Amino acid sequence: MPIVGPDTKTDLLFVVVRHLMLKPQSELSKAERMIVAVDWLDTQVGADGFYGFFAYDLGSTPIIVEALESIGCPKTASIVAKAIAVLGPVDLTDPKALDQAVDRDGVCERLSEIDFLYYDEPEPIEDHLWAFIERSVDDIHLH
Repeated sequence: MPIVGPDTKTDLLFVVVRHLMLKPQSELSKAERMIVAVDWLDTQVGADGFYGFFAYDLGSTPIIVEALESIGCPKTASIVAKAIAVLGPVDLTDPKALDQAVDRDGVCERLSEIDFLYYDEPEPIEDHLWAFIERSVDDIHLH
């Protein structure tokens, strides 16, 4: 049985994610990190493309493909993997290295091309993320 109806999902998702973002990364469960990562991807790529996602990374890059697959968005995961491949060999856990990779010649243009793949092949990320939250409710702590 769903926790809430469709009219309140977006607002509740916003509240859940913002609450999780206030917690130190080290205190987040794996499910919580995945929720934050997917929301951050959707927010940043929607606003600034993959460049924005990588340039303003919150530590989500190393787990984003796994997170998308876990919530049931394999097409989006594949697109994100292509964007990560554009960066070339880079330590995804090192924010400085990630920032340098994004700023290399030609990377921004190639990421912009992948932005269109993301926009043109939309999976209902929010719906999948909400379903993941419902399945993972025991691993999510909002206190």
